[in-house]
Amino acid sequence: INNTDTNSPPFVPPVSVAGVTIPAPSGRDQQNFPGTAYQRQQSISLSHTHVFSPALLLQLRGQLARYVTDSESGNVGINANTAFGGPANVNTSTPGTTGLALLQFQNGGYANLGDAFALPTAYWDTNYQYGGTFTWVKGRHSIRFGAALLRRDWSTFQVLFKGNFLVNSVQTNSTGTGAGTGGNSFASLLTGYYNQTTRNMALVAPQYRDWEMGEFFQDDWRVTRRLTLNIGLRYDIFTPIKEKHNALSNFDPTNAAALAGGQVQVAGAGGVSDTVNIATQYRDIQPRVGFAATLGHGMVLRGGFGTSYWPNNVASPANLKNAPLVATYTINQTPAIPTLRLSGSVPPPTPNPTCLSAACGAPAGSNFTVAAGTQVDYHYTLAYMVNMMLEKEFGANVLSVGYVGEPVRHLGRTVPNMNTNLPPLGPGGCGITTPVAFPSPCQPYFNQLPFLNSVQLLETNGISNYNALQVQFQRRYSAGLTFAANYTFSQALSDVGGPGGA
Repeated sequence: INNTDTNSPPFVPPVSVAGVTIPAPSGRDQQNFPGTAYQRQQSISLSHTHVFSPALLLQLRGQLARYVTDSESGNVGINANTAFGGPANVNTSTPGTTGLALLQFQNGGYANLGDAFALPTAYWDTNYQYGGTFTWVKGRHSIRFGAALLRRDWSTFQVLFKGNFLVNSVQTNSTGTGAGTGGNSFASLLTGYYNQTTRNMALVAPQYRDWEMGEFFQDDWRVTRRLTLNIGLRYDIFTPIKEKHNALSNFDPTNAAALAGGQVQVAGAGGVSDTVNIATQYRDIQPRVGFAATLGHGMVLRGGFGTSYWPNNVASPANLKNAPLVATYTINQTPAIPTLRLSGSVPPPTPNPTCLSAACGAPAGSNFTVAAGTQVDYHYTLAYMVNMMLEKEFGANVLSVGYVGEPVRHLGRTVPNMNTNLPPLGPGGCGITTPVAFPSPCQPYFNQLPFLNSVQLLETNGISNYNALQVQFQRRYSAGLTFAANYTFSQALSDVGGPGGA
């Protein structure tokens, strides 16, 4: 049984404004997310081994593990913007909106003010694991078979920006345009006007559920005195994530039904399944075979081949947080004639609309973004593993030369924008000489969804290949001397960097 707690307090002394204590203006160090951090790890495990006979035994095990991390700004729980007199609607009753909105100077070298972005960020993960394995020795065979079950309950919550205000020197230069001279971003702040404001936040903390089930069979077979075979087979099922209250939404423009519908698909609504139509994959059969053969003259040949599936939906796009589970907006002002002040108000957090087209009621001139789409025809990553090693013994020395290879298919690839403009002219172009702007007939989905600006999509079409020559020399302990040396010449190629979001 294990239990660990960790707390990291802020180190900046508090200040008082209008009788309200503000612990730390923490926005100046954006990359290190200053504030409080709490972590807790707990686990309890049980195991039982039953010996039926010297040749047959059963091992049973179970474990409950829970991990919690919660990172907050130094101003958590305080309506700091309300105390400062604005902007209104930064601090609301919506979770994650307490504290002080981030204010960034776009030039001039001034330190940012307010809370860092991406705070709060919280993660809760509870795993229930059960497993059992039989071991049976029969003649030349040593057989193991068993099963394992993993149930995961987990949740994430993050507010990227409860409010983000930008100021720069353009607002106070000679013309109020990019062509002007002079100006100072801090002076622009003192005018009370900002250049741009954005909000990007989750409205709920989804309570995800998924299962992993696996069964395996393994036989170490001593065929002859010179040959041993290792034969195995594994079968896994990884279920798509569900949410306790159907708080999942997805849009995959490569899926014909989703594209024709012109709406973000919400779990449990309008005939959409509780996994937003992402199906369970039942083909994850994984054979494994290995051998060791004594060839004589001090030589042994070893080799093996196997496959392995694993879920690669671990990055932010796989969380399926889209409309109506998020609230976003961006407001730009003309620096020469600004009208919105920091003492004014901003729109309160409201769910983004699920309608992406005029057919379902989207108003003309709409501009929609889908930030966390996942391919409906999602495949789990498959790795092929192969190796062959020849060993030669001479005296107290052993020289090994071998090959190791690992081609991998269906790696996760996050495309930042599936709807980015095609080149106007040339092969694959849209054939129109037009400015790069929105909306544009050069966008792949312009004809079906002219209001769709961008859609980030997690696909599973990435590949990688690893090949290596390995050489090892070992001198076993003899005459007071032991020695070992290794050399590897390898090449790794991949057309993806990882499944993370943009």
